Amino acid sequence: MKKLEIKNLFKYYDKNCVVKDCSITVDDKKILTILGPSGSGKSTLISCIAGIELPQSGVITLNDSILFDNNLKINLSPEKRNIGFVFQNYALWPHLTIEKHLSFPLKAKKMGKNLIKEKCEIIISMLRLEDKIYKYPHQLSGGEQQRVALGRALIKEPDLLLLDEPLSNLDALLRERMQVEIRHIQKELGVTTILVTHDQEEAKKISDQVAVMNHGIIEQIGSFDSLVDNPQTPFIEEFIKR
Repeated sequence: MKKLEIKNLFKYYDKNCVVKDCSITVDDKKILTILGPSGSGKSTLISCIAGIELPQSGVITLNDSILFDNNLKINLSPEKRNIGFVFQNYALWPHLTIEKHLSFPLKAKKMGKNLIKEKCEIIISMLRLEDKIYKYPHQLSGGEQQRVALGRALIKEPDLLLLDEPLSNLDALLRERMQVEIRHIQKELGVTTILVTHDQEEAKKISDQVAVMNHGIIEQIGSFDSLVDNPQTPFIEEFIKR
């Protein structure tokens, strides 16, 4: 079943086209990785999906609801899209404890205290942060900060989760561990996810499908193995390594 569908999306900065005629479908409860070199337009694309960036044309639908349609003059604000977003730098507030980070999205929805407590306890247990709930970000390791950012995005039960290079600041060993954790949590919750990365090993381990992006263009979409075995462009053949 289709969860997210993007059709003929274009995004310009002045005269520079950074997303060119992009069309992608992400199935329900799957992980799609957008893989490509720096400057290929990956982060801009998911920022358009989240409503942070405004495309010039195209259509974005989620659960058959239109998030953006230039012809119909529809552009839902980010807070109305029910999308969780984990940024590369985690974007944690230094003055808030982990408990307050996780409860913040629920308080913004004006949920009751008991329900907020229940949902926080579930996420905290899932992320194994029980002994960290009253800590501040500077008191956590990089992996713990990453889990808090992930928990904050997941606790509001988003229809779509966007991960923008979420592991790039971690060392190699922790990065591998978090790849496994992200995949496990995603499958446990069944949340449809788009991951942005330039790391091919990460794309191979985490993804159901991989979309390779180059100079704003989606060159090919498929399983990682299919990209290796059947590259459809010279760039894919050169870029993807087994």
